[in-house]
Amino acid sequence: MDFFFPKRCACCSKILSDNEANLCVSCISEIPFTHWSVDRENELYKKINSYVPILAAYSLMYYYENTSSKAIIYRLKYQNFSLIGKEMSVLFENPIKLFQQKHSLHGIVYVPIHEKKKKIRGYNQLEELSISLSQKLGIPIFHKALKVSHYQESQTTKNKLLRFKRRRNVFEKNESIPPGNYLLIDDVSTSGSTIVNCVRELHKNSKVSVVVITMAVAL
Repeated sequence: MDFFFPKRCACCSKILSDNEANLCVSCISEIPFTHWSVDRENELYKKINSYVPILAAYSLMYYYENTSSKAIIYRLKYQNFSLIGKEMSVLFENPIKLFQQKHSLHGIVYVPIHEKKKKIRGYNQLEELSISLSQKLGIPIFHKALKVSHYQESQTTKNKLLRFKRRRNVFEKNESIPPGNYLLIDDVSTSGSTIVNCVRELHKNSKVSVVVITMAVAL
């Protein structure tokens, strides 16, 4: 089967060697990692914290045009390459565990998508990533903490101000979660509007602090 249908890199489609899982060594080496620490202020933290108070923020890689990071996000988000999410979760594990040594983490919440969009796409890529992280970190997922109140078209071509206006009231608190520190998972932060509005809804639960985690950040 491997001869007729060889495993290919989820990013560049190159045939993988036996010691490569879902991404080839070349694509991994080209990922523009941030090398941030979860417990220190960084560009993502400053952006989000200027709108809503958060405990910390971390992004695995920068989101640039014509780079492997953009290809990875696209494949994960639109082409159901869920195995990329599992591979990326391995890279999240150590930074978050170092943060856990100083601050207890009580659960994971991920940015939801509308049921209509989920039906069209067939999955929510953040749910797959959250499940993998939950298993590695030993903390529960609160699948229904947030919901999308109404369907919207893609916001990627909108300017920053318009995104903030249109994202307002799109997300709603769905089910209450216990007091504690929670990871909020998103795939890529551009304007920050999605994360800001999700954090606002989570803060409607008393004594909830949020650590923002994204796969990529566009600055």
